[in-house]
Amino acid sequence: RGSWKLRIRTIKNHTEVPIVLPVDIYREKSFAKAEGLQECEKRSARDSSMMITLPAGGEWGPWIDDHLYTAKRPQVWYWAMSDCENNHFATSPGRIRFEFIATQPDGSEFSAERSGVQWILLLQVLVFGAFSCHFYSACRRFVRSAESLHPLVITLACIIALQALVLLFEVLHMWRYAYNGYGLKALDVISQMLSVVDEVIVTSLLILIASGYTLLQSDLGDLDIVIPIVFMVAIIHILIVGFGKVKDDASYKFYENEGVAGYLLSAMRLCLLAWFLWAINRTGKQASPKLKYFLNKFSAVGILYFLSYPMLIISTDLWPPHYRYKVMLIGDFAVKLGVFMWLTTLFLTRGDYFQVSTLNSSFLPGGLRPGWNGFIRYVSLPCMDFVTSALGVIGVNLHKDEREGRWKFDIDPLRLSGTVAGFGLAFAVVNRLEGHRASTPAATTTEVSEVPFSSFWKQLKDSQVSEIAFIPSVDGTMPPMLRYCAATGEASREALTVALPGCSEMVADEAMKKGIRCYTSTEADASLAMLQMMADLIGWTASLAGFLILYRMYSGDGVNGPFGAKKTPTASTTKNVTKFSDVAGHEQTKVELREIVQYLRDPQSFSSLGARPPLGVLLEGPSGVGKTLLGRATAGEANDIPFLYASGSEFVEVYVGQGAKRVREVFAQARAVSPCILFIDELDAIGSRNFRGGDGQEYTQTINQLLIEMDGISDRDGVVVMAATNRFDGLDSSLTRPGRFDRCIHVSLPDAAAREQCFVIHGKKLKLGGDVENKALAAETEGMTGADIEHILNQAALVAARNKESCVSQGRILESCEKLRAERREREERQRVKEGQHDEIPFDQWAAQTFLNLAKNSQKDSPEVD
Repeated sequence: RGSWKLRIRTIKNHTEVPIVLPVDIYREKSFAKAEGLQECEKRSARDSSMMITLPAGGEWGPWIDDHLYTAKRPQVWYWAMSDCENNHFATSPGRIRFEFIATQPDGSEFSAERSGVQWILLLQVLVFGAFSCHFYSACRRFVRSAESLHPLVITLACIIALQALVLLFEVLHMWRYAYNGYGLKALDVISQMLSVVDEVIVTSLLILIASGYTLLQSDLGDLDIVIPIVFMVAIIHILIVGFGKVKDDASYKFYENEGVAGYLLSAMRLCLLAWFLWAINRTGKQASPKLKYFLNKFSAVGILYFLSYPMLIISTDLWPPHYRYKVMLIGDFAVKLGVFMWLTTLFLTRGDYFQVSTLNSSFLPGGLRPGWNGFIRYVSLPCMDFVTSALGVIGVNLHKDEREGRWKFDIDPLRLSGTVAGFGLAFAVVNRLEGHRASTPAATTTEVSEVPFSSFWKQLKDSQVSEIAFIPSVDGTMPPMLRYCAATGEASREALTVALPGCSEMVADEAMKKGIRCYTSTEADASLAMLQMMADLIGWTASLAGFLILYRMYSGDGVNGPFGAKKTPTASTTKNVTKFSDVAGHEQTKVELREIVQYLRDPQSFSSLGARPPLGVLLEGPSGVGKTLLGRATAGEANDIPFLYASGSEFVEVYVGQGAKRVREVFAQARAVSPCILFIDELDAIGSRNFRGGDGQEYTQTINQLLIEMDGISDRDGVVVMAATNRFDGLDSSLTRPGRFDRCIHVSLPDAAAREQCFVIHGKKLKLGGDVENKALAAETEGMTGADIEHILNQAALVAARNKESCVSQGRILESCEKLRAERREREERQRVKEGQHDEIPFDQWAAQTFLNLAKNSQKDSPEVD
């Protein structure tokens, strides 16, 4: 359990006399019930209530505090003040400022819903800034080749700029929120509305492409119905988010999965998904096989995007309430960034979209654009990097402009419009799986020529090749190729392709001898780019996953996380019903422990006399004698105080510093719930004098931290440390000195009377026969512990149940007792044989037994005498 404290003061219409107001405390279910009630009826649904004082004159009032109890499922708590009973502010409404502090069981501050969000947003701004630089660079490279941006690219740029503005507003709001607790509400509302408008534009862009824009038609003439629908969707989104923000209530929060606004937005996304799939299906009926292949991949990515928000809404249920806002914030940003990167790759690289779209040439990288001088200039790439079907190329001549050093296409102005239209309809980069074709931009229409290697080699030998571009095979399904320009005249050159028979080194060597320019073509290298992106993504994901696993395992926040190897002990929230009466025997031990009980019940009786009560008690003795049970009984006798249990093995770690950290966490939790009893079982695992673990430095830090916590500068008032060990002689002497475990109590094996009482206590749970005599059973179980007696009774009950007997008889109990003895003898014998040990007897006994055996043998061998 954690704790909270609250104080208040007036900042408007100060009261003249102190006022006492009720503070009602609600949890999730009760608060939801209170929402349906009238203002002054809400108190009937509260879980608990306290009174708080509001001083006169605007002074701060005293703190009120209480515990925050944890549960298996984290819950949201609500505090509310009421003035319904006395109506102090009925005539002049007051304004109250409050200070609220909540702490976790380890004493650290509670992670509120928005704590640390400003740092998350700042990191998002940095990441998005890096992506914006990448997008700007891609656009600049694009403009150098195409000299203009298509409206789709301009729209994407506007979307990215809008998202940057949203992030800026959110950062300003959250930094202000971290400073004053309420932030800049106007910026918050505006940023969320702009965010959903941004999302609507992205979804509309996807739906437009799915409907055939740039795939089957180059304008929106046939898609006029899309514009008003998109406008209505944007308005609905804004109204939903505005409703959630203006309402300013937990049930309508935009970023909480239980919010009405979240479910409405999810429903809108599903409707848009249905529209998107309908448009894909309609376009696919008119598409070519290659276009259908692109639509399949496009629809897969689109479905993931449309389902991302509903999936985030559902997945946040897996997180505690104070993490949901952060999870939603990170998830939403990741989805948007992924979509922006995908659209950037789609629009600004020569991938699948490049091959199937019918956009004008100014849109595609490396495309053609009419110049003022009547030319269509091919700016950034040499001729062998230009691959296209010649279907739409009409009357094109290729020549080199000596003044600019660029390849240009000269075209008849009268046929300019027809050429651009035909070229835009036929422009495609052929996938390497289907082969490569090149265009021959001669005076008449001609297709890409593929020549045999022998012809190419002859031209290369005769110095008739000016430039060579090697085309590597990315996927390995086809042989590598090269494309070269063969000089057929001073004013024109012919682009040809050749399939290499595995002799690219020979070609490169010959070209170097001839002084011919050679390079590797990156034209239409979408496959390589995709492979590189996937490799980078897998590498980043694996690295991030490995870092998170290591961080969660070995950092301060990961001990209790899903990757944590061990959990810090927690206080029991159930009522401790164990008393000294439940412990059989050990009367002298109980007498010594009653002093601890007296301190826990009434610590003032010790402090008033200046006495230092024993805060460290060590119970040593054989296993199974009830040391842990005595610790629970001590806590139960002291008014049911919390009982924390930890095993010494939980503090043993390979990594230096982890054991000491766990010791600090255990004692921090104990202080948070004091007064309490912290019971450490198997103390010898960390307090052994001769430690033989894997790392002596880790052991030293762990035991030193334990010594500091028990008798150092740390305050541990109200925390009684009890420990148990069955290897007292092996403990470090620093643990047993006064001030630490200054009271060592030996818990011995139970005597006959204690064993008889053990049979009585454990026999209450069983249906015993009338012939069972506890005194006789106690006599038969000499040397056994209470745990052994419980085991004997349980085994006897199991045998009786297996034989379908009506009760557990004394004979069954004696059989179980004898079976336990036999198992122990057998186990001890196996251990002796394993260790090579033998029974040792005194010499006189051996001599007497030897002479006796000799006498028997001699008497047996002597003849009979009449």
